[in-house]
Amino acid sequence: MSLTPPLDRIPVAAAPSATALGIRGSAELGARSGCRKIEGMNTTTTAVKQSGALHTGLDVLEVVSANSSGIGVTNIAAELGADKGNIHRVLRSLADRGYVEQDEHTKLFFPSGSLFRMAGTLLRQQNLAVVAIPFMRALSEELDAPVHLARRLSRGGVYIAREGSSKSGASVETEIGVQPPIHASATGKALFLLATPEELNDLLPGDLERFTDRTISTLDGLWDEISSARRIGYTSDREELNIGVSCVAAPILDYSGAVVGSIGISGLAVVLADGALDHRGRRVSEVAALITERLGGKPLRGT
Repeated sequence: MSLTPPLDRIPVAAAPSATALGIRGSAELGARSGCRKIEGMNTTTTAVKQSGALHTGLDVLEVVSANSSGIGVTNIAAELGADKGNIHRVLRSLADRGYVEQDEHTKLFFPSGSLFRMAGTLLRQQNLAVVAIPFMRALSEELDAPVHLARRLSRGGVYIAREGSSKSGASVETEIGVQPPIHASATGKALFLLATPEELNDLLPGDLERFTDRTISTLDGLWDEISSARRIGYTSDREELNIGVSCVAAPILDYSGAVVGSIGISGLAVVLADGALDHRGRRVSEVAALITERLGGKPLRGT
């Protein structure tokens, strides 16, 4: 069963209709807004021209943004098949608004800080749970198991969402609001998969709490586990937190490359033999990569 929905099939809320907004007709709208038609003015032609200018401006922005080493007016015009004079006027407007800047020596254009700030604002407004839940729901249906989502905190993590259940009834569910131990859970390891030995040493005591006889009990052991997990893109917990329960999890990164969360699946150890656990680990890692991309990040490909 393939994972649905892919990136281009995540549902988007439809815009309200004119009727829903209470707009009964263009004449009434014009009267209420204080607008009137100017005799002799071709409003259709004006709208087309404005639309064309907007498209040209967006085309220019895309070309400039794709050339990090800078690009000149002539090359932009050639790439777009447009008039050089028109492109120059568009660039001047974009520069006036702070979206591009020109090197005074080379005369090349670059994307400006304003453009990066706008992109950063949009990306920061992406809500982790809102983005992740459609993917989690699809993965749960595929693997017939509940999928949990955790958010990274400065000194740990917390479960913030869970989607789906098992039709067979044999599943393990996590509790929202619980903080997973960093060293003894797949989720905790995934949230700190990019941590350094120094960071782990600062976060954890020298003697790690043992939950079962399989719990990792030393920082060196935890570091070895995390280093191995980086190469395959997901972490595992083989009865390290609870006897009879195994888990896999994978990190979610944001646009800055930082781990902001993780998704994971828990199950009965007798059901999740090595092959089944590894299969789920790969699938969880693939879905975490899709969520990462939706958040504007670059998926973890192993180090």
